[in-house]
Amino acid sequence: MGAVFLTFLATPRKARFLVITLAGAAGTILILLLNGVSITGMLDSYRAAAIERGGLSRFGFRGYGTWALLRIAARFAVLCLPFLLCIRPFANALRRMDIRHISSYLLLALAPLVSVLAMFNNGELKDVEWALPLAGGAVLVFRRYRRDEISAPTRSPVPFRRFYIAFLCMLVASDLYMGAVRIRVLGIGIHGFFEYQNANQRIDRAFFKDLRASGSFRAVVDQIGRAVSANPGPVFLGPRLEFAYAAFGIPSPRDLPLYWQPGTSFARSQEPAMLEEWSKRRFPTLIFLSPLVCVSNNNDCKGDDFTYYSPPFLDMIHSRYWRDSRYSDVTVYHLRGDAR
Repeated sequence: MGAVFLTFLATPRKARFLVITLAGAAGTILILLLNGVSITGMLDSYRAAAIERGGLSRFGFRGYGTWALLRIAARFAVLCLPFLLCIRPFANALRRMDIRHISSYLLLALAPLVSVLAMFNNGELKDVEWALPLAGGAVLVFRRYRRDEISAPTRSPVPFRRFYIAFLCMLVASDLYMGAVRIRVLGIGIHGFFEYQNANQRIDRAFFKDLRASGSFRAVVDQIGRAVSANPGPVFLGPRLEFAYAAFGIPSPRDLPLYWQPGTSFARSQEPAMLEEWSKRRFPTLIFLSPLVCVSNNNDCKGDDFTYYSPPFLDMIHSRYWRDSRYSDVTVYHLRGDAR
């Protein structure tokens, strides 16, 4: 909203900007409605997560060690150096009370602020949140400066421009490497859809056309397909398996979150109501990921993947369902006859 307001002040073509913005908003709403997405439900879920985490929560940095935090801080600081170049032009615009240019520089300044907010509150790799400061920095580095506008970090922007280009090349190479070796998937754990070797398997489903993945992922997809075919629906899928709703054409449960993570997909205060709704459904079949993640050199494996499931939820599952362990990589739970 801040970006829309500042762009409106900065542009000389305000009517054109309003038409394009309103058309984009209407198109977005139309696409969501055509795909059966509740606008109010979507906004409520985002609001619930925002309330849960507060302003600058530490949610996004859970699990990061000291060296990882230093790497993030150093790279982000370099990424934001170009914003020092707008200090003097912004001061000049303030002295002249030039609303258009003031708004333009404030618009650019929003980029690192939004990025910081996202890094603290989102659980993804921090590099994902750097698109905005990268775009804003590129505008500042490559624009033409008058002599009276040049300010820190150098008296001439040319050497800094070369340094920044070199830094961006390093960042591109680093992030391409992180993507190629699947660092994000490694975060789940070895044997949890990540393998250092044998990760070039084809998946025999149209949904995964051209995908290459680990043998463990291929086995999981195959066993979900067999379990879905052999058991009555509707089916409820556990953590890390929610992709199968789309892959197998299974309707995801209405009025329930697509994935179960209190504080993210819904507010913790809403969990009792969510559990009551889940209980009413009496899902005949539940499918969870089996213990794939093992400590190296021994057989100490975790149980079925109930990540983020609360004790009341687990009690409900174990009291109403019996465990079918015929598959090696997924576990199927069947509703007991007396719980129907």
